[in-house]
Amino acid sequence: MALRNQPYIPLYVDDYLTDEKLNMCSASTQGVYIKILCIMHKSDPYGCVLLKQKDKQSESTRLNFAKKLAKLLPFGIDEIDLALTDLLEEKVVSIDGDMLVQKRMVKDNDISVKRSKSGSKGGKSTQSKPKEFALAKSKANTVNVNEDVNVNEDIDVIVIDNSIEFFEFWNLYDKKQGRSTVESKWKRLSERDKELIIDHVPKYVAATPDKNFRKNPLTYLNQQTWLDEELPSQTNSRGKPIKTETEEERQAREYMTMINAYNTHKTLYGEAAANAKFKMIE
Repeated sequence: MALRNQPYIPLYVDDYLTDEKLNMCSASTQGVYIKILCIMHKSDPYGCVLLKQKDKQSESTRLNFAKKLAKLLPFGIDEIDLALTDLLEEKVVSIDGDMLVQKRMVKDNDISVKRSKSGSKGGKSTQSKPKEFALAKSKANTVNVNEDVNVNEDIDVIVIDNSIEFFEFWNLYDKKQGRSTVESKWKRLSERDKELIIDHVPKYVAATPDKNFRKNPLTYLNQQTWLDEELPSQTNSRGKPIKTETEEERQAREYMTMINAYNTHKTLYGEAAANAKFKMIE
């Protein structure tokens, strides 16, 4: 599914807040920029603002864009023109012919379209099967904030970095403590360890339904808990085992863990990609 069909912008908050080029821009420019991103999100082609022939009223392409955007945004022409000057100088956006371009948005959309096409192929073969879920290996893309991309580049030549993104572990583990430190640790792990972790976490979470007995996520990573042969058994303050779940309760909890992970992926990448990611078996 193309990103412009989504009701939200996939804004990478950490990347946005730490973008050195954007931080060089004034506060007013950043306010205008957010509004421009919203316009680009609804535009076709995605991530661009197209300057039509009727919009070319001046010799200055930048000023023409400012006049066009002033009809769509709650800012004056001069204010938008100053913001565009700032954004163009810092290379936050660029002008390519008759298009004002945010290169990160263009590339993210190309990747989304490519992933959707790939996911639909896997989804078609499983749509008629009952929905019992088994966790498959999790893959997603990561890209740099200001990574250059040719807006006329065919999506078939885009290289996707198939690394497992942190949010998948964070949502599966479901004990939200020390995110920045945990994410830093996650980035230093090998892709093989990440795969093992994603496979292990649902079992570990099912074995520790009470979060008070579940390790903090950083401890889990530092101690390489995913390599433990035995899952933990919960005990009370006197060292006596806590009443364990029945087999039916355990299966129901594991199933809901899979459902939550499936729904998270579906929200981010669409139903076809989620069906392909979570292998559906009889």
